[in-house]
Amino acid sequence: MNLALRIDNNLLLALGLALSAICWSGCSDAASVTPVTPSESLITPQVTWSAIAEITAVDVPPSTGVIDQSPTVSATHIARATKPSMPADSPTPRAANTPSASPSPISSDADLISESTASTPTLVTAVQATPMATLVPITATTTPSLLAEPISGHDSTNAWNVGDLADRVGDIAIMLAEEASPRRSASDEEANAAEFLSDIFEEMGLDVYIQAFRVNELSPWGEITISVPEGDAQTFLFDASDGRQPRIYAAPMKPAFEGMASGEIVYAGLGREKDFAGLHLEGKIALIGRGELSFQQKQRLADEAGAAGVIIFNSAENAGYQYMQGMLDNRPTLPVVFIPWEYGEQLVAALESETGIEAIIHSAAPTEGYSGNVIAELRNDIDDDQVVIIGAHYDTTPYTQGANDNGSGVAAVMVLTEELSDDELPFDLRFILFGSEETGLHGSQHYVWSLNDEEEERIVAMINIDVVGAGDIVIFGQGKMDYRARDAARTAGVELKPTPHEAGMYASDHTPFIQAGHQDVMWIFADDLAYINSTLDTVEHIESQPMGEAVAVVLGVIERMADEMGSASD
Repeated sequence: MNLALRIDNNLLLALGLALSAICWSGCSDAASVTPVTPSESLITPQVTWSAIAEITAVDVPPSTGVIDQSPTVSATHIARATKPSMPADSPTPRAANTPSASPSPISSDADLISESTASTPTLVTAVQATPMATLVPITATTTPSLLAEPISGHDSTNAWNVGDLADRVGDIAIMLAEEASPRRSASDEEANAAEFLSDIFEEMGLDVYIQAFRVNELSPWGEITISVPEGDAQTFLFDASDGRQPRIYAAPMKPAFEGMASGEIVYAGLGREKDFAGLHLEGKIALIGRGELSFQQKQRLADEAGAAGVIIFNSAENAGYQYMQGMLDNRPTLPVVFIPWEYGEQLVAALESETGIEAIIHSAAPTEGYSGNVIAELRNDIDDDQVVIIGAHYDTTPYTQGANDNGSGVAAVMVLTEELSDDELPFDLRFILFGSEETGLHGSQHYVWSLNDEEEERIVAMINIDVVGAGDIVIFGQGKMDYRARDAARTAGVELKPTPHEAGMYASDHTPFIQAGHQDVMWIFADDLAYINSTLDTVEHIESQPMGEAVAVVLGVIERMADEMGSASD
């Protein structure tokens, strides 16, 4: 959907000015095969990570993972010279590759092709070509504003107006999804988003800087979206526990095609010449079983037959290895992806009884390059005071609005910034929008690793907001944060779901803080993750209520920390 935003205050003007200079474009499905190149991903004028001046990358030996410990850089190094220099008390990075605590390798929630994390397939009933969500879609009820006076307010019981907060954060989430997406990790899209978001923080009066780093994405990314003819009641496999999303995670063959293909699915056996005889594959998607021929031979024969894309599914004898990334001799001219045997078998069964089943294949090649954290400081008048970090990642997986993951978290941070900007707090607030979370928590890892000992000691708490746009609110908290959050939720009338302690340990940007030894760490999220890391992560599949509840809980936590620390200093 398109939002018609009405400019009626300074903040929306800032948003409009930023968006007029920075444009995003999603992929088009007008053509059967749509390759994407970096030059096509954005409309000029544009900001790119490569345009950031004075960055000297430092190679990282294998023992430290895939992040270069490049220096923190000022936002003045990007695009315009109107941004402030890095604050004088910004952390001085440690010497490269010498973190105080060495985190274990981490897989993000976007690691879709690991055999160890592959889920057991689930049979559900197919939905129509346009999936219908069971959620209540949000709509823009008010004009998004981040510079207006705080509108939520709270009463004498310290309970914020959740409904008002929900309206505000929902509107901003829609704006981000519709106007500032996609934001693929370590891409020029992400660089544009970093510039855009830093401008918003700056307009709100915060000290803003961008911490750049280099990241290597280790794996390509792929997805297949399935649609069936209208009225079809075919029982079908979808990669979701509740069956609401007609998608299958797919592993692109290496070297991976960058782009998408769409068309009717046609089963072509094992992809031999005799299997293609008599098939009309022009502009269609070839479904091929593994075996007899190499992946390269299957791809070549399908290409010669006119296929727009190729889906290869595993063999029965290798069914235990759910996903694998096969090798091709050369980069293909069409997407070639791999799926588990169970998925392929049920696609074949569906095709035996139904026609007109279509697929859209998205394939993204591995990327490497620069990314960055957008850091905004809200300071009190005490030098070297304690710091509370409120964070959310702003990148997305490829080809998606990322409305829930994590436009919802970014929108929540923006509303929190506004609500807290005039408060007198006994600690500094540091808002961090982390880059490249989807490729392995790279932004939060780099931030933690770059802190010197003095700066690390100043951090007294970290709050991470990730995927708060659908479902019921869940809290993972350790130290005093669990009690604070649950007490704040009770006051705000927010019902929390219980969470096992280990469930929140390694899933998002709070993890590096835990691994570095910080005690008071909290992750707030909502439990409906059905559409995340998917092209279906759109505004139609998010709700404003849980976003408002998340903001209310975090506001309550900050207030309780202020009361505790204020009392301690009396």
